[in-house]
Amino acid sequence: MKKILKWVLLILGVLLIFLVVSFAALYFFFPLEQIKEYALAKLSETLGREVRIGKVSLDIFSGIKLEKIYLANRPGFSPKPFLSADSLELRYAFWPLFSRKIIVQEIRLIKPELLIEKSTSKEFNFSDLIKPQKPKPAKPKEAANPPFDLLINTFTVKEGKVIYLDHSPKAESEIKNLEAKISGFALALVKPLEIYVSADLGYQGKSIPLACASKVEIDLGKEALEIPSLTFSLAKEKIFASARAQNLRKAPQIDLFLSTNKFSLDPLLAFLAPSPELKKPSPKPGELTKNVNRLIASFPKNLVLKLKLDAQNLTFQNFKIDKIVSEISFAGRKISAHLKEIRFYEGTLSGKAEVNLVPGLSYQLTELKLINFNAHPFSNAVAETFLTNLPDYQELFNKVYGILSISGELKGKGVEAPEILANASAKGTLILRNGELKRLKIMNALAEELKASALKQDLKVSEFSTNFSFQNKILNLDHLLIRDTDLNLGFRGAVDLNRLRFSEGNRLTLKASPTVTKDLPKEFNLFRNDLGWLELTFELKGELKKPLPVPILEKPLEKGIEKLKVKIEAKKIELEKAAEEKLEAEKKRLEEEAQQKAEEEKKHLEEEAKKKLREMIKF
Repeated sequence: MKKILKWVLLILGVLLIFLVVSFAALYFFFPLEQIKEYALAKLSETLGREVRIGKVSLDIFSGIKLEKIYLANRPGFSPKPFLSADSLELRYAFWPLFSRKIIVQEIRLIKPELLIEKSTSKEFNFSDLIKPQKPKPAKPKEAANPPFDLLINTFTVKEGKVIYLDHSPKAESEIKNLEAKISGFALALVKPLEIYVSADLGYQGKSIPLACASKVEIDLGKEALEIPSLTFSLAKEKIFASARAQNLRKAPQIDLFLSTNKFSLDPLLAFLAPSPELKKPSPKPGELTKNVNRLIASFPKNLVLKLKLDAQNLTFQNFKIDKIVSEISFAGRKISAHLKEIRFYEGTLSGKAEVNLVPGLSYQLTELKLINFNAHPFSNAVAETFLTNLPDYQELFNKVYGILSISGELKGKGVEAPEILANASAKGTLILRNGELKRLKIMNALAEELKASALKQDLKVSEFSTNFSFQNKILNLDHLLIRDTDLNLGFRGAVDLNRLRFSEGNRLTLKASPTVTKDLPKEFNLFRNDLGWLELTFELKGELKKPLPVPILEKPLEKGIEKLKVKIEAKKIELEKAAEEKLEAEKKRLEEEAQQKAEEEKKHLEEEAKKKLREMIKF
């Protein structure tokens, strides 16, 4: 957009200067109508377009007024004029004319309308005006002083309008009620230029006011330009800026500072982009890369740019950023960024980034840290903004809750989606605490496999952690652990993001409490631990959107058989011990019985002996 405006302003400048010189200098020698015809013929010849002026009026003491100005559009575009205006007023000082000076106190453009068009072949309707023309050979002339000095003090636009038509996606943007004033040209070397622009920006059927006010200091000796203060407002939101540029001709160096307390980027970006309801044709493979490489090649090799950003309450589509403090530098076609602090969704992001603007564009992000991040609103914003092209993207809403922390690094190359995915590599750690995972397809698949409807539940996650790495379109997850009150899940393996399938050899472990597995058949008791928790291992196969858990039974069966062996051995020892105890008790009983009989026999013999003794004594 900057490039377009630069060339438009250049064209307008050529037109205005030519008109001022022609009418002011020739008025004394020719009638107005003859001057007008001469000027129009010269302009039409120079621009290669039809130029018309309805009426010319001149007050010799104050100025010139041109009415109904018309500059034709480029052939092959719409029949509407490229530029039209109700009038152009040139107010000049009379007496300096006698000193060969034309001092224009004010150039006032009333109700101009500028039409910028882009064809389906990506040609602009002003492209023919800026094509360099081959200079005609001319004899060398001696340097001569110009016949007059031209000074312009103020340039004003009233009730302007700019229309941008892009015929490739059939999009249209419009700026209405354009008011502009640039004053201080004559004293620009000793006093700052004062610039003020206001307009109404069309966005989603609404008219949003925008304005820009600034002062510009110029130092031609040092080839420097300074903007001590600039205020840009969109609706009621403002951006404050300051800038300094030096060595503009040889090695431009620009220092820029931006700050805001509240700003939404959507209206501004929507004006520059096609309408959301109009689908733009998908670019051919490699087309985006060529466009980016072409843009990079246009950057000055010796340009140095340093940007400091301190902003609060930024919004972009569904994303909200509470605060961002960063420093960005551009030098040698390399961009370095130090993300000191970015606060959004109750968390803080920090890190460093480097982008090498070589053909293909490579990047590297290091020391990335995302701490105490609210996963629920962010995941919804990602789905609603970037994943709407997926057939079931609405299922991703309200799925992840909790406090998220991520640390890691990322590097890659490319600007198109297939190339980015093929060249990207990353590694890091992810932790989700005090959260909840809802409607997990893996849990539904496990419930169907085990015929246990109780497993179809949302997971209350006390902790979800994993180490991850990504390379060659393969995402590896190591030590993934999800802890819930009644369910624990573990995963180790890889996911093929190119085919959106699980890679072979992965392992999913399930531990379920007796509460959620109480209705399972008794055969599953073989897979329970000493506390009654069910322990099973699976391999996930198939597509990510429809996982197929295949039980891995070798180790659980071996463990179950080992448990049975232990139980049998324990029963054997118990029976042997019981038999020994019974035998010992029987032996003791027999000994006691024999002892008792011996005592009874002894007592009986003693009684018999006493009886016989009494009989003998009696005798």
